Amino acid sequence: MTTILIVDDEKEICKALKGILSDEGYRVVTAHTPEEASVALTTENPNLLLLDVWFGKGSWDGVYFLDRIQLSHPSIPIIMISGHATLSLAVSALQKGAYDFLEKPINVNRLLLSVKRALEFRQIRSHLVSHQNAASSLWPLPMDARLKKLAMLDARILLIGEKGTGKTRLAKHLHQLSPKHESPLLVASSTMLNGMDDHTFFGSQLSGKIEKLGFFEHAQGGTVVLRNVHRLNLERQRTLSELFESGTITRLGGDRPVPLNVRFIATALPHILGCSVQPLPRPDSVTPLPEHTIWPQDMDRSFYDRMTLTYFHLDALRHNIPNISLWAKALLQELAQEQDVPTPQLSDDALLYLKTFSWPGNVAQLHCILKRILLDGSGPIIDVHHLPQELITQDTRHLMRALSLPKNIYSLPLKQARACFEISYVKAQIAASEGSVTKAAEIIGMERSALHRKIKMLSRQLHDPPL
Repeated sequence: MTTILIVDDEKEICKALKGILSDEGYRVVTAHTPEEASVALTTENPNLLLLDVWFGKGSWDGVYFLDRIQLSHPSIPIIMISGHATLSLAVSALQKGAYDFLEKPINVNRLLLSVKRALEFRQIRSHLVSHQNAASSLWPLPMDARLKKLAMLDARILLIGEKGTGKTRLAKHLHQLSPKHESPLLVASSTMLNGMDDHTFFGSQLSGKIEKLGFFEHAQGGTVVLRNVHRLNLERQRTLSELFESGTITRLGGDRPVPLNVRFIATALPHILGCSVQPLPRPDSVTPLPEHTIWPQDMDRSFYDRMTLTYFHLDALRHNIPNISLWAKALLQELAQEQDVPTPQLSDDALLYLKTFSWPGNVAQLHCILKRILLDGSGPIIDVHHLPQELITQDTRHLMRALSLPKNIYSLPLKQARACFEISYVKAQIAASEGSVTKAAEIIGMERSALHRKIKMLSRQLHDPPL
């Protein structure tokens, strides 16, 4: 339920406003002093704030409190109210970030309209990604040259991959690389678009005057990321297909189309490509779909063809083991910055555990685990004992024991001790490469045939069977 916080030292005003807004289905909380309001902001998590300008002598004025709220709760829209309003005061409040300014006695219709629009504004703003947030979640992996080239164009791109592979993160990174990087970035889920009323989706105007901008107009000149387009209902698919074709949108009540200068990047799960018919391409490929690919029956053909014209496939984390260390380093830096703590380092053993885990939740699961470790206070080094039990499986324990060096290594001759280390190192790289000697050879920096000869030689020195 939507919560509205009313802050006014006049209890009768609070009571009257609470009655009006409660009748409209809102949950209403009141506060009579800035101190009470500060507590309510933390405990009640309001979606909107009605703030009086004047609290009486010896107390903060509302405009000063507005400044404080803008710093501590920037996502909450604020409607200022006053019985002693002046034009300069209203202008000052709006310049400082207030959404609207209402004079007492408050007109009920004006109040309800302002509340409705402020909440709609909050919903849209919550999907607009700030430049700082977009830049702080950059893509840590090497970028394919063709994808870099596409980032500079206005072409639509479909990013496909399993859940949690970082599709939205890559979409934000493409926006940062594009000429539109200083323009708005709007991230919208298919679930949200499916449930959005036409008034919010298309916008509206009356007698030539704009009442409400369309949803995508808030990203004018920038980029829209459509998450999980395979979940869009047919009505929204057809609307978007027409939008892709015309490059315009017509507001409700409007008599002419509005040009839409927006670049669309979409994400979807792999089944959108009809994978049972056509195998997925290499992870670094950007290529049109084969003509004989069968599209899902719950998708509009026109929308499907336009959306899948150019696509990029993201590999699952378990299929690209070397990327785990890159992701872990980037995520630790990001999380440490969020929590304002020094960036910890992963020990070699902890990193090996990460590389031998299957990661069914991909990058999203890695992010959650590292965040949990930091919140628990790992210190400067994250070691094996900091890892959650879900990573320490029985198979992993057996593997780590097999990779451990013999306890008497320091009493062995140098040649044999070196052989112990080298065979353990090679085993670790093969394990991290899911048993692929070819991948392990690439990581080690040897030819595959040379690595095979090395394994046989080390096995003879240690009297072990070859790997």
